[in-house]
Amino acid sequence: MEQASEKLREENTGLLAERTKFKEDLVAEHKVALDEANSQIQRIEKDLTRVRGVRDDLHFELQNRKAREEETLHSAREISELADSREVPNPRQDYSDDIRGE
Repeated sequence: MEQASEKLREENTGLLAERTKFKEDLVAEHKVALDEANSQIQRIEKDLTRVRGVRDDLHFELQNRKAREEETLHSAREISELADSREVPNPRQDYSDDIRGE
C-alpha cells in the first residue's frame, strides 16, 4: 500500500507539473495573440488617422474650389448685368438720319 501511495503521489506531482506547463504555454500563446491583435489595432488606427487627414484635405480643397467657382459665377453675372445695362447706340438709326438728309 505504501508503494501505491508513493506511486499516486508521483503521478499527482507529474500531473500537476504537466498542468502548470500547459497553463503557462496557454498563457504565452494568448499573450502572443493579444500582442498581435494590439499591433494590428495600432496599424489600423494609424491608417484611419491618415485616411481622415486625406479626407479633411480633400474636403478643404473641394470647399475652396466651390468658393472659387461661386466667385467666378458671381463675377460673370455682374459682367453680364453691366453689359446688359450699358446702352449701345443703334447703328442703323445713325445712318438713317444721314440718308434722310437731316
